[in-house]
Amino acid sequence: MSSHERNEKTIQTKVKLVKIWSVLMGLVNLLVGILLLACPAAFAAILGLAPAAPDVPALLSGVGVLVGGMGLSYFVVLWPFKGGRIVWYVTSLLYGMTSAAIVWTLEMDCLPANCLLVALLGFLLALVQVAVLRAGWWTTIIKWQNYRASQVRGGRPLTWPI
Repeated sequence: MSSHERNEKTIQTKVKLVKIWSVLMGLVNLLVGILLLACPAAFAAILGLAPAAPDVPALLSGVGVLVGGMGLSYFVVLWPFKGGRIVWYVTSLLYGMTSAAIVWTLEMDCLPANCLLVALLGFLLALVQVAVLRAGWWTTIIKWQNYRASQVRGGRPLTWPI
């Protein structure tokens, strides 16, 4: 196997991993968003939030819209040249900020302790995505997609050169 073929195989593996991660995160966020919209009181009970607070279902429904929207945005990676890298930057930022807000709220004793798991998961997801972004996978994937498309189109690129 030549070095070009090995490089091509490595890039194809990165593309598959990025797509699998994105679809998985998209589905999880979309399902959680739908759950928050459809039955916020049940979700509040799962988290251990006081059911007596009348504004909790409305608040969780609003959060459900945001989480569901994040989930839908992940599916952008299924179409080449549509900005999946930006989705990863934004969702990493949202995961990190949300996790920090949960930890801060836990420190003020406004949330039950089992919400710490949500914060830790958010930090972990943000770290994985930031690591992939910092490793340059998205830049490599975009360049590779552009190169492959230019071969099909007779050498003319589909996107601006990076």
